[in-house]
Amino acid sequence: MNRWKSKGVPHKNWFIVDQLDMGHGSTITCEMCGTQEIRYVHIMDHNNYKRLAVGCVCAENMSISYKGKGKEAERQLRLKAAKEKRNARPKPSTSP
Repeated sequence: MNRWKSKGVPHKNWFIVDQLDMGHGSTITCEMCGTQEIRYVHIMDHNNYKRLAVGCVCAENMSISYKGKGKEAERQLRLKAAKEKRNARPKPSTSP
């Protein structure tokens, strides 16, 4: 469902509540545009509408204060995921 074209759905004045990494191989469909599959989810809230899980592009368009920060937030989530993946690898054995 493309909420950008739906009447009664606010397009501006949203604020970001949280950012989530769905994990490697997991995605959801953006609840605003209804087309983009997203791994890095931005949880958006509005005083006159229900909370939505959206991608970085929609998040930037929905919130004036978030302009230009969506892709940076997604980059930070990617770096965090890569670091966690590196740290989860088993360490080489040093036993004789």
